Amino acid sequence: ASAQLSFTDVDLSDTHSVTMGAPAATWSVGSLSGLTPADTTALNTALNSALSYTLADSTHSGAGSVALAFSAADDAFDFLAKGETLTVVYNVTVTDNNGASSTQPVTFVITGTNDAPVVTSGTQTGAITEHAGVTGSTALDTASGAVTFTDADLSDTHTVTVPGVIAAGVT
Repeated sequence: ASAQLSFTDVDLSDTHSVTMGAPAATWSVGSLSGLTPADTTALNTALNSALSYTLADSTHSGAGSVALAFSAADDAFDFLAKGETLTVVYNVTVTDNNGASSTQPVTFVITGTNDAPVVTSGTQTGAITEHAGVTGSTALDTASGAVTFTDADLSDTHTVTVPGVIAAGVT
């Protein structure tokens, strides 16, 4: 994403510099403190290096600009579920060579998409041995296993379905 700030300076011989404040981020569904330490580190690293600028100075013209470019690795935002937003604000300051300055907040909004859950366990199998010498019993023969998964979208909820059971060796 990109943005452009324009500035003027009536002191035509002034030169200018640009500084950017640390990013302030707000998650649409709550506090960022709910992120894992790894996700927090990845997000902070991405946001701290995401904004770059190019200064077109106003020396001798009275009018200048700061072209801003926001670029960050997509995986830093994987925690955002579909429709959730992360609003990031940077305070950009233009300062002249005499110490006078002007600050303008610049806002970028990142909107999440749905990342599919990923099954992390292997194929589940089970074996049941029928009770020897027992007929007509309504007692259940059981087997169990565990299917585990992850989902990068932290606020997603999940349901599980078992679409069919395959019995081997049945004719």
